Amino acid sequence: MKNLKLFLLLLVAGAGTVFMNACSEDDGTVGTGPTLNFIGDAGYVSSNVSLTAGSTFKVGLIGSHDVRIDKLEIRVRYDGGAELVPANCTICDSTINDKDLRVDYMNTTRSQTGTETWSFTLIDKDGLSTTKEITITTTAAPKAIRFVDVSLGDQGNATLGSSYSLSTFQMYLLAAAKAESALIDVICVSDDNDGSILCAPSSAVAAEKLPSASGPGSWTTKNATKFRKTSLSAAAFDAMTDNSTLNAELANTSNTTDKVIQLAGGDVILINPVSTGARPVLAKVVSIGADKSVTLKLAAEDM
Repeated sequence: MKNLKLFLLLLVAGAGTVFMNACSEDDGTVGTGPTLNFIGDAGYVSSNVSLTAGSTFKVGLIGSHDVRIDKLEIRVRYDGGAELVPANCTICDSTINDKDLRVDYMNTTRSQTGTETWSFTLIDKDGLSTTKEITITTTAAPKAIRFVDVSLGDQGNATLGSSYSLSTFQMYLLAAAKAESALIDVICVSDDNDGSILCAPSSAVAAEKLPSASGPGSWTTKNATKFRKTSLSAAAFDAMTDNSTLNAELANTSNTTDKVIQLAGGDVILINPVSTGARPVLAKVVSIGADKSVTLKLAAEDM
């Protein structure tokens, strides 16, 4: 339900003021439009903002003029489309017939992600107008996450697989990984200089460190997964209860690469796969074993 409060502020004008206004209207000069400002108090939206889809918002308007304000118009454009009159809006084309007004306008964003540009226009009796706009970017509601523990071996480990799928959440030994190459998103290897490494099947380091007949160089599909070492602390990772942190890291596309090197306990890595059905994750490095195995805790959106 849309709630709306309209407060028209009473203006007391002396006879001298009325006389001056009458002269300015008759002498052929062109005036200026009404003044219009957003209320910036707590609880109001007064500038461009991101809100969860389906959120209720309130915009406060204060307008004034030296002549009568004739009309208030409220319009909305969804995702840059045509300007529309909001549904079920009783004030979107209101007659004001006063010099001052205050409006608290409440509405609810769509239940889908996108943009909503809300425009508010005051028009005086001479047709002069002033418009202010606010763009609301609607984001998906947070979803629950689940944590998954996984240990991966490097290229020298004969029993602990080095390949991992973010669609099946399973580890694969190299021969099985080759047979299911379309599923593989992450490969674990190590290097004397670069230490423990997580890399994409498409990366040069994967082919270099696993050069056998079953290595990624011979795979039918070499998924180009992207990685980024984040600034998140291990404590922040452990405190996650929904996917909002994951989504924020996914929105930051800077400095992604096909590998992360020199892994250390407590590092939090963003892993963004491209394979069908795979889920992006944040991966906390729990430990690096003496055998160069890497133990991770993955945070993925629960589905």
